[in-house]
Amino acid sequence: MSVALSWPAILPLPTMNGYGIEDKPRIVRTDMESGTARQRRTSTQAPADISVRWVFSLYEYALFESWLEHRAGYGANWFNIAYLGGVGLVPCEARFREGKAPAKFQNGAIVVVTATLE
Repeated sequence: MSVALSWPAILPLPTMNGYGIEDKPRIVRTDMESGTARQRRTSTQAPADISVRWVFSLYEYALFESWLEHRAGYGANWFNIAYLGGVGLVPCEARFREGKAPAKFQNGAIVVVTATLE
């Protein structure tokens, strides 16, 4: 898949706090009436869910909201972003799993946004 939309360079990447990767299963298991269960591979590239957390200023949050609604289809469209893998920052294609990411305002000037990307 080739995606033209990218994460805005002016916005920070997700923080390490709250970051996590959960791989999806790549095999299907079938239990048999007798004998050992059978397993088969379903794909070579299974998607993963990535838990992310951003800390934005009010200005950055306004840019994020605008980008999310008008460019990213309120989270439904795929976009390019770098994620932290075992070899460092790796470019990937992602989209928001549940659409809009919830935001929590702290101290009136900081906005914390958490989401799950796939």
